[in-house]
Amino acid sequence: MPSTRPANNRKKLTQLAKSRVRPSPLRAASYRVRDILLLIDLRTYHRFVVPLVAFLPAPLAYGVALFRSDLRYRLLGSSRRNTLYSLELLFGSRLGPRARDRIGRDYYRNLSCGSIDAMRMLGSGKALLNLVEVRGVEHLKAACAGGRGVIVCTAHFGSASSASCMP
Repeated sequence: MPSTRPANNRKKLTQLAKSRVRPSPLRAASYRVRDILLLIDLRTYHRFVVPLVAFLPAPLAYGVALFRSDLRYRLLGSSRRNTLYSLELLFGSRLGPRARDRIGRDYYRNLSCGSIDAMRMLGSGKALLNLVEVRGVEHLKAACAGGRGVIVCTAHFGSASSASCMP
């Protein structure tokens, strides 16, 4: 017995599309601009921008990464809302809306700066090591000298893989 389900679904979708409130022309244009900016960002940041700016002076390179992350944080509404909702579930009333927004923005900033860090690790990683202070590396070297191997644990927040370029 043939099913009429696909036709009914098509009819319902058409009715739903007609009943939806359409955005004003200005808002629709802003959505198109946002989508174009995000598409350009997705296709160019890691291929072109990061390799070009990663070896500039650190304030300039990370400034570009921070600008990009702040822009993405504001433009990616649903992703930002998911991040803020997750923080609300995790912290409840212990964090106010401003604090959650700051942590969410910092999370996006961390992701963008991680790309710059990864590019700075190329070669010997000196470009990245010049920016950080490594404490307790003597303990790691002593453990490695024992010949039994070492397990390094990290919180996996930030550029955790930068430990691979330590001397």
